[in-house]
Amino acid sequence: MATNTAAISVDVDDLLLALGDFNGLPQRNHQTGIRTEMKRLVRLLADHAARCTFFVPGYILRARPDALDGALEDGHEVACHGHRHVPVYRHVPVSFEEDLGTAVDLIRRATGRTPIGYRAPGMTLFPVADWATPILRRNGFRYSSSLPGLALGQHKFQKGNPLPFHWPCGLVELPVSTQPVCGLRIPVCGSIYTRLLPHTLIKYATNRFSRESAHPLFYYLHPFEVFPENLQYNDFRRHWKLRLYIAGCRGFLRKFEWILARFSCVTYVDALDQVSVGKAV
Repeated sequence: MATNTAAISVDVDDLLLALGDFNGLPQRNHQTGIRTEMKRLVRLLADHAARCTFFVPGYILRARPDALDGALEDGHEVACHGHRHVPVYRHVPVSFEEDLGTAVDLIRRATGRTPIGYRAPGMTLFPVADWATPILRRNGFRYSSSLPGLALGQHKFQKGNPLPFHWPCGLVELPVSTQPVCGLRIPVCGSIYTRLLPHTLIKYATNRFSRESAHPLFYYLHPFEVFPENLQYNDFRRHWKLRLYIAGCRGFLRKFEWILARFSCVTYVDALDQVSVGKAV
């Protein structure tokens, strides 16, 4: 029953550009530091013999076609994070498929690879999954990882299966991991949850997950969380959402290194072969 495997994923977002799209926040003449962050992240993963899945948005490859240089070796997977970082529920089927096609084309040109994994910007697949998941399946995607650890307003997400399952179209959903503790479901999936919740609680819940779950730990993060030195803090002081999104970044590296040391870290596509997938919801 116990697991010592973590499927690690990285949403290759520039925070200011992503939130600018998602919330209509000003971006000014922002110059992304994603290339520097990615080079350091790839070295960190190599130091721990860890493999991961990079969910890459098209807008990053359009701004920095070299963003993934050095990230394509060592068995890492390249997956799709859409093109523009806008909620899926703001699309209609035609615009969603166009956005998806643009992202896939940019990934192919930059890497020579065709992605089979998808993550919705902001984990916002759920409200429109009935029409979005068949489009993903039709475009060759095998799996999605697009449901959040907790129900927040931006997700328009109320409840769902916390374990891997099939959507009716056959697409596999790999939700990021949570662990029940004293009647509450604690996110043990990294990113903002790990940054803002007490690390003692996260470690306790993660160790329980490892003992009790038959599935790998599905974990995600962003480059700016691991190496926040490139964040332009003057920009982030001007809006409360930006301040929230950098809270706890300076302590995230230590918490992520605990995961890298605690688990054998693999890609999502490798973990896909290790999970027992439930029935369609």
